[in-house]
Amino acid sequence: MSDFPQTIYGNESEPYQTFATAPRWDIGTKLETADGRVFRGTLNGGTGLESQVLCQSKIDATMDALALQTKASVDDRSIKLTNATTFLSLNEAKGGYVAIWLDADPATEAQVFRIWSNNVTVTSGGTTTATLVLWPGLKVLEAVPIASGLGSIVINPFSQVIVCPAGATALPVGVTTVNITADYYGWLQTRGIIAVKADNGDTGTVGDRITVGTTDAGSIKDGDQTVTTLVGFSLQATVGDDNSFVVLGLE
Repeated sequence: MSDFPQTIYGNESEPYQTFATAPRWDIGTKLETADGRVFRGTLNGGTGLESQVLCQSKIDATMDALALQTKASVDDRSIKLTNATTFLSLNEAKGGYVAIWLDADPATEAQVFRIWSNNVTVTSGGTTTATLVLWPGLKVLEAVPIASGLGSIVINPFSQVIVCPAGATALPVGVTTVNITADYYGWLQTRGIIAVKADNGDTGTVGDRITVGTTDAGSIKDGDQTVTTLVGFSLQATVGDDNSFVVLGLE
């Protein structure tokens, strides 16, 4: 039988815990409480986060359509990509994903794998090759040659999260339950009942769609998901600058 990852079924106090060093769970691990609320293990970015604010994933710059450094052969356990403009610290991409494909119309030999580890890439005087070791048990399934071979990297969306700017500039990923110190680990709520800061001047009614705030960072508002990302539904009338109860639906 495959060794599938397990959801943590936690008690009420667990989502309020923060950790200065890496805990025993991986970033992105799912925690569920008895009432069905869902949380994801997260690593905060370089700025402290207040409680009850909406957060988004780190903004990744130029890690798409990178050239293959070496041929990806069947059964390879690692993939090497040119990493000349966005540089990775050691294991920064752990728990993230790498995609490779043969550039064609349409693309062929496309494959996606979870990343177990990566080397350090540096800005000058050193390697610009990102060596990405695949998650245990994973191997390249189809060969992709250097010529016309491309790959992309995405950091785990729950790693190095930041407060969601007004309107969002990346993927909204969850709401904090407590203050999280810069570079600390903790939990973000992604599903279920929670109170979140309402956008300045916002008003709404119970059952309305809730989207990303467009004035205040870290806020939600009654809105149209065709304009900003749908976050969930209101559980009580939203009032600007108050903490308003919503039912999150980020997963």
